[in-house]
Amino acid sequence: MSYVYLLAVCLASYLYGSIPFGLALGKARGVDVRQHGSGRTGAANTLRTLGLGASAVAFAGDFSKGVVAVVLARVFTGSPAAEAIAAMFAVAGHNWSAFIGFRGGRGVAASVGAVALMFPPAVGVGVVVFACVLAASRYVSLASIIASASVPVALAPMVLMGIAPAEYLAFSIVAAVLIILQHKDNLERLRAGAERRLGEKAERKAGP
Repeated sequence: MSYVYLLAVCLASYLYGSIPFGLALGKARGVDVRQHGSGRTGAANTLRTLGLGASAVAFAGDFSKGVVAVVLARVFTGSPAAEAIAAMFAVAGHNWSAFIGFRGGRGVAASVGAVALMFPPAVGVGVVVFACVLAASRYVSLASIIASASVPVALAPMVLMGIAPAEYLAFSIVAAVLIILQHKDNLERLRAGAERRLGEKAERKAGP
């Protein structure tokens, strides 16, 4: 594996991951999504702020961040380890965008995009878990947390059987931990019974 290629791929992955699609969609409508709801720029806050159509576009853009990172690593290095590292840089760019003061989203869609290329069946498990939890609770945050935790559980036996590389499992574990940490405020609201359910509009945040 060429470390020069790896460095270039990681830089490109971070910069592409830093594009705040949700924020751009909001700005096009005269709305700053950072001033509403959770203040995040990902698809979930875009849904609450701008509606389903804009959220779907934001999700697709954020999903592509993980896809692009894995494709670049696969083409230029051919290494599963490089794929995992590049995907992590894409997630980091999404969560801490260099273009908007190192703020951003929670990394869910970008992580899903990466795993979708790494090992698609694991994403299938996550989607089913997400849908079930969301249908039962109507909490997008809770569904995202539990679904992200289900992906490494699904990948672990595949790695033990030699069907998937261990690096993919490592990425899914790190991504799941990061997603859970990024949902700290949601977890606090869930414990307090103050978390917004699916369909509830985001309130404007106080301050400038």
